[in-house]
Amino acid sequence: MQITSSIDRDEIQEWISNKLSVQMVEALLQTRGLEAETISLLVKEFNKERYAIRRSRGFICASIGAIAGFIGCVLALLNPLPELYYLGLYGFTSLAAILICVGLYFLLE
Repeated sequence: MQITSSIDRDEIQEWISNKLSVQMVEALLQTRGLEAETISLLVKEFNKERYAIRRSRGFICASIGAIAGFIGCVLALLNPLPELYYLGLYGFTSLAAILICVGLYFLLE
């Protein structure tokens, strides 16, 4: 495979860290004189890497939201300290709902 020798994962990660769009990546690859099939394969690999990063970010946000929701539920049900009741009921629950929605946004878009 000559494709992997000319473009490696480090360069794809560099494109992602520089926040290049698909059109910019295609233009960059065209200036190198690559064939259209090779460019389409590299763009697919680029998109796959971007979506993997986005998916992992979504799972992390949704997991943190689920944990915050559980903590809020436990604090509201057990009521160990009266001062923590409203923090658990409204604070952690609101934070959990926001984080879960953000995580689902990253996962489903």
